[in-house]
Amino acid sequence: MKALAGFQKACPPIKKDTLGYNYRYSSLPTILEIVNPILQKNGLTFVQPLTQEGIKTILFHIDSGEMIESETRIPQVQLAKMNAYQALGSGITYFRRYSLCSLLGIVSDEDTDAAGDSIKDATTQQVARIDDLLRTSTLDDRQRKKTESEIPELTNERADRCIAYLLANQTEAKDGGGMKQKDINKELDLKMENERQ
Repeated sequence: MKALAGFQKACPPIKKDTLGYNYRYSSLPTILEIVNPILQKNGLTFVQPLTQEGIKTILFHIDSGEMIESETRIPQVQLAKMNAYQALGSGITYFRRYSLCSLLGIVSDEDTDAAGDSIKDATTQQVARIDDLLRTSTLDDRQRKKTESEIPELTNERADRCIAYLLANQTEAKDGGGMKQKDINKELDLKMENERQ
């Protein structure tokens, strides 16, 4: 589709403007603010309706009616301190971002998603451990909700760091001491370096 090629030529890399737990990503409002005017200039528009199991992303050429679509299943995940509707909302936002970027061929600067085979998603065990630690952590409500909202995007490495952070938070609350975060990070860096070799 010629219009899509025109869009891709005009669309700049999108800045990762939102801070997650030890990583940055492009928020949905930032993506939409950049892509919508460029789509319009190229005679394109899109919709993202929900389906029974996920979300569709459909790109339309306004004049010809041509369209490209993709469908992504949204897994059901229970996040600590989030009810089922909040967890679903978090998943929808996450998959809207990635589905739209994938369909349009958008790239973000400082992209670490394709850094190599060593980057893996957080395991089910890591997510369960984070969930357990959040229940007993000393984080305030704002910090807890922020951490919960970032769980769907955690990599294996970031999940380890999140667990270490939560453990340090709890240790400091119980005995006023505990390991400092920089010491925990050094241990994790050493562990990950050994695993790569």
